[in-house]
Amino acid sequence: MDGLVSVKDGNVTLFEKLRDVVAKCPEKYSEATIGRVNAMIRLEHTPDRAYELAKEFSDFELFREIHKEWAGKAPNRLENDFTRGGSDFVFAYMAWVRRQDEGCRKELWNRMFSKNAHWETTNGRESRTGEFTGKAITPTADDRETLRREMFPGKMKYTELKTLEDWKARRDEHPEWVGKTVGEMYNLGGKVPSFITSFYLWVRKQPEDERVMLKRAMFSRKYPQPKTIEDWKTERDRHPEWVGKTTGEMDKMGGKAHSFRVIFYEWVRKQPEAERKKLRREMFPVKEISTIPKKEKLNAPINISEWVKADNGKSKYSGLKAIEDWKAERDRHPEWVGKTVGEMQNLGGKAGGFVSGFYQWVNKQPEAERKKLRGEMFPVKERSTARVKADKRKSKYSGLNTIEDWKTERDRHPEWVGKGCLELQNLGGKAHSFRMIFYEWVRKQPEAERKKLRRGMFPRKSSSTKYSGLKTFEDWKAERDRHPEWVGKSATKMKIGGNVKGFPERYYHWVNKQPEAERKKLRRGMFPTKFKYTELKTINEWVAERNKHPEWVEKTVGEMRNLGGKAHSFRVIFYEWVRKQPEAERKKLRREMFPYKRIRYVSLKTLDDWKAEKNKHPEWVGKSAGEMQSDAESGARAFYQSFLKWVRKQPKEEWKRLRGNIFPTKYQSLKTIGDWKAERDKHPEWVGKGCLELQNLGGKAHSFRVRFYEWVRKQPEAERKKLRRGMFPRKSSSTKYSELKTFEDWKAERDRHPEWVGKTVGEMQNLGGKAHSFLVMSYRWVNKQPEADRKKLRREMFPVKENVTNFVETP
Repeated sequence: MDGLVSVKDGNVTLFEKLRDVVAKCPEKYSEATIGRVNAMIRLEHTPDRAYELAKEFSDFELFREIHKEWAGKAPNRLENDFTRGGSDFVFAYMAWVRRQDEGCRKELWNRMFSKNAHWETTNGRESRTGEFTGKAITPTADDRETLRREMFPGKMKYTELKTLEDWKARRDEHPEWVGKTVGEMYNLGGKVPSFITSFYLWVRKQPEDERVMLKRAMFSRKYPQPKTIEDWKTERDRHPEWVGKTTGEMDKMGGKAHSFRVIFYEWVRKQPEAERKKLRREMFPVKEISTIPKKEKLNAPINISEWVKADNGKSKYSGLKAIEDWKAERDRHPEWVGKTVGEMQNLGGKAGGFVSGFYQWVNKQPEAERKKLRGEMFPVKERSTARVKADKRKSKYSGLNTIEDWKTERDRHPEWVGKGCLELQNLGGKAHSFRMIFYEWVRKQPEAERKKLRRGMFPRKSSSTKYSGLKTFEDWKAERDRHPEWVGKSATKMKIGGNVKGFPERYYHWVNKQPEAERKKLRRGMFPTKFKYTELKTINEWVAERNKHPEWVEKTVGEMRNLGGKAHSFRVIFYEWVRKQPEAERKKLRREMFPYKRIRYVSLKTLDDWKAEKNKHPEWVGKSAGEMQSDAESGARAFYQSFLKWVRKQPKEEWKRLRGNIFPTKYQSLKTIGDWKAERDKHPEWVGKGCLELQNLGGKAHSFRVRFYEWVRKQPEAERKKLRRGMFPRKSSSTKYSELKTFEDWKAERDRHPEWVGKTVGEMQNLGGKAHSFLVMSYRWVNKQPEADRKKLRREMFPVKENVTNFVETP
């Protein structure tokens, strides 16, 4: 996570969003996924390339989680989301899905857009789901329009508009569109986003040098280009809250303020280079910014020299020549008086600038006076309770001037007597403080006496004396065997503190005094080596060692690594042994030990062979193609991909049958409506649920609904409606609102729900539930009225609000 960059998304960085998403579910995403998404964030300034590094479904899923505003949006709604990258996201994901195996494309598409993925109802037509319905052909990745049309077949609007005049004429048919910016147009909703999208697609096909001109001609700019700096100032002064703001403050305000700054900077870049800085400073003043780095803790140690930058006489405070001048400047800000350096730093802004300027001035004064000057300006406060206590303890021991005084003080605490330095430290509290302050006193004594003083106070708990009587290997083994818990431990595990730590250290000192030829044998005799596989010399010995652990057999390298512990150690040491063998044999040795899962399926020639292989793994039985694809650890993905490769080598008309045989759908055995109802009744929570309610439950309920509808489509057309109604009682509001015959009836029904009154179409849709049903049924009624009255009826029922755009001039 340290390498994540901070690209701004409003007032929150995408890094912060990514960090929050990953923190909530750290085990869900791999480091590789997080790394690729971080790379995508880095490329966000070039949206056409922003998602090129996405390699897996989880990459797209994580980026969707970062953008909470995309939640529940159908693909067509995201397609029109230029400002947040929604359009690029849909097209990139669409292209990725097309590159996957044909059998799992629909499932991958529905996994990303499964809930509320509906196209908007248009001209009274029934809504249809946003499921993947494209043909199985390889698309051209750069041709977005082709991708979209292949994925979502439908009538292409505005294809007859060939020139800018045609587009303007179509725009002028809607007077409310004329003079609007892109953002204002987009907020109108309805047909407008579709018009904008189609126009931008057309613009992309025009010569690059004409595109900006075409967009400017179609959509007005929020700020008709002022000609002079006075014009820009007049525009700024119309918003008093902008006056005196810096560039950064304008950006933080967002909305119109941010747009104003961006377009002003575009104008500045067209002026002569020598004047640009002056123009920017006239519009947005540069405030004194603290050069002090922020500290997380108020009382953290501060290195002033790191803050100070040479002012070259340009500092705001360069006129202050004496400490009295600096104090007078400080006293002009009562909130600064009595503040420490750290507190001034935390105030930021002018306070930080003042500290920086003062320290620059102090560093130019004689060195002997600097500390006094700093103390006069910024009082040093007691930093913490711990420091106060430490100072009290120092004063407590300040009268101890000889080693006898210190020993007397120690003897007042019998539990400290005879303790070594580390033991006193481990006791903590007063014992630890006593040891620390005693050591400070020792450092002030003559160097030649320090060791003697330390030994006089804290007897050395060295094991050299304890083990000095051990002269032979047998003596050392006998000493070790007196502690059964040490037997069989490696030297590393022995080093855990106290006597245990001392034993291996002193033993190694003794070993190093023995003849060199015997040292290795002595070390191995006392402490067993961690490398228990060093005696394995041939591949057969390695295989025999592996077979002692049945759970390792047939595992790939990745699966052994994921098992961890001994399995991981075995793999690592085996690979070290392989690297010492002749290069020509290494690949063969690795494959013999850890089979490459795809290669091992080469021998499977018939459907029965594949079934037999699958049945060897009970955990795979009953898994769908998507579940197999997402299960890499058990080898299911490798099996599934190898099977698909084999299927593609068979006659094309056999593909569906072969896939159905090896990965049958859960409900394939259900042949009649009675079978389906019996299956439904196994889940009491599904009984009586409508189609959409089952879809919203998700999981198995959603899968059951999808499979049932697939079965219904295979039945005679005359029976389908009856079958659907028999399974899912219609929860439609058409019956509920059937008695509403006039516009007054509809308004009266709306007014029974005060929270619906005054809501726009979009707001009613976002409320969902009954509000959404009312919206849909009212639109169906309106579409049955004379065409000339429809717009008026819709506006009376759902007013169009004036929206304030937050968009910069172009998407």
